[in-house]
Amino acid sequence: MIAFAIGIVSSLRFPVLVFALIVFLSICVYAVIRLSQGDGVLSVILWSLLYECAFAAGVIAVVMIRFFTARLRSGRTGEGRVKSENEIGLQPFFTMDMLLILGSALLGFWD
Repeated sequence: MIAFAIGIVSSLRFPVLVFALIVFLSICVYAVIRLSQGDGVLSVILWSLLYECAFAAGVIAVVMIRFFTARLRSGRTGEGRVKSENEIGLQPFFTMDMLLILGSALLGFWD
């Protein structure tokens, strides 16, 4: 739950690169501490992947909330036609930063 909350707060406050560095450093610190305490390598890798998924789930939750709130705010015109993004002045939602967040969440930071 804490990793999920950190993912939510980080996605609201930090750019993608800073978020990726936070996750990478926190996973590295976790792995070093657990390995120094005598945990098995496979156990540390498994828990690191689970924590990374929790961080990414927080980011994906914020992306989905922002997506649906932008769609709800766009509304409809009097004719029942959905306004285009240019008519309501919205910027494109999926910028390169958002695509990098989603890509890193799906592929992981284990290059």
